[in-house]
Amino acid sequence: MPLMVAVGAAESESAQCVYHEDDFFGSITVSSFMFGEDHAPS
Repeated sequence: MPLMVAVGAAESESAQCVYHEDDFFGSITVSSFMFGEDHAPS
Protein backbone atom coordinates (compact mmCIF):
# COMPACT_ATOMS: atom_id res chain seq x y z
CA MET A 1 0.00 0.00 0.00
CA PRO A 2 1.49 3.39 -0.90
CA LEU A 3 2.49 5.50 2.09
CA MET A 4 0.28 8.43 1.02
CA VAL A 5 -2.80 6.15 1.09
CA ALA A 6 -1.89 4.88 4.56
CA VAL A 7 -1.28 8.40 5.86
CA GLY A 8 -4.64 9.55 4.47
CA ALA A 9 -6.41 6.65 6.16
CA ALA A 10 -4.65 7.37 9.45
CA GLU A 11 -5.89 10.99 9.35
CA SER A 12 -4.55 12.72 12.47
CA GLU A 13 -2.97 9.69 14.18
CA SER A 14 0.75 9.83 14.89
CA ALA A 15 3.16 7.68 12.86
CA GLN A 16 6.22 5.73 13.92
CA CYS A 17 8.84 4.18 11.62
CA VAL A 18 9.32 0.64 12.97
CA TYR A 19 11.62 -0.74 10.24
CA HIS A 20 13.96 0.77 7.64
CA GLU A 21 16.59 -0.83 5.42
CA ASP A 22 18.53 0.82 2.57
CA ASP A 23 20.01 -2.33 1.04
CA PHE A 24 17.15 -4.86 0.88
CA PHE A 25 18.06 -7.51 -1.73
CA GLY A 26 21.02 -5.35 -2.68
CA SER A 27 19.35 -2.20 -3.97
CA ILE A 28 15.80 -1.66 -2.64
CA THR A 29 14.86 0.72 0.18
CA VAL A 30 12.03 -0.55 2.39
CA SER A 31 10.30 0.89 5.46
CA SER A 32 7.40 -0.04 7.73
CA PHE A 33 5.29 2.45 9.65
CA MET A 34 2.71 2.06 12.43
CA PHE A 35 -0.05 4.58 12.99
CA GLY A 36 -2.00 5.32 16.16
CA GLU A 37 -1.03 4.52 19.71
CA ASP A 38 2.58 3.80 20.62
CA HIS A 39 3.10 0.08 19.96
CA ALA A 40 6.53 -0.22 21.56
CA PRO A 41 7.10 -3.52 23.38
CA SER A 42 6.61 -3.26 27.13
